[in-house]
Amino acid sequence: MKKNVIILGSTGSIGINTLEVVSNNLDKFNIFALTANSSIENLSVQCQKFNPAYAHVNKEEDAKKLSLILNNFHVKSKILFGRKALNDLVSASEVDTVVCAISGSAGLESSLHAVKSGKRILLANKESLVMCGKLFMDLAKKNKATVLPVDSEHNALHQCFSLNNKKFIKNIILTASGGPFLNTNLDEFDNITIDQALDHPTWNMGKKISIDSATMMNKGLEIIEAMYLFELELNQV
Repeated sequence: MKKNVIILGSTGSIGINTLEVVSNNLDKFNIFALTANSSIENLSVQCQKFNPAYAHVNKEEDAKKLSLILNNFHVKSKILFGRKALNDLVSASEVDTVVCAISGSAGLESSLHAVKSGKRILLANKESLVMCGKLFMDLAKKNKATVLPVDSEHNALHQCFSLNNKKFIKNIILTASGGPFLNTNLDEFDNITIDQALDHPTWNMGKKISIDSATMMNKGLEIIEAMYLFELELNQV
């Protein structure tokens, strides 16, 4: 029986990659709903391909635009908008798996509703754990929700821990693949510009995430994420 999947933030990089995985496993997964902030054109293309039961955007005017586009292509997805509709969507009884890929604090509320409804959570939104990690994980245990990290470092750790009892882990190391200043001489750091910090050599990210990467602040957030995900002490990470 196919698993019904909701992708929160389907037009971002995590969402796009998730849809590629689903495309190769259509016998196992069904796209129940796709959501985006305001990327109407990209979302409409995804809806035409996967024909989800629901599509969601934040604003009513964007919902109207999306509805017109999909009507022209005879796509029958029901269009929703607003916070309440999103929270109701991730809580729907038909849903098995929720991919939480809305970036930043904007992804917290819907992620918490998915946890409260006992879903299988594929978590790409580390800010949820940074802001309220203990609450998030306690709710997951209480409601028998499964939280699986999508971030590459944490997913690799999860795969290791799935075969080994955590009590035998002395410590873990989070790697850094290298941002724009990987090979920059320390003597040049005083002259670094904002534009240089935003110019990541590999990823095209938003301004905040790019700066967090360039300054290594992102690794600090990942340490907090790892502590809550794997119930580790600070000196173990």
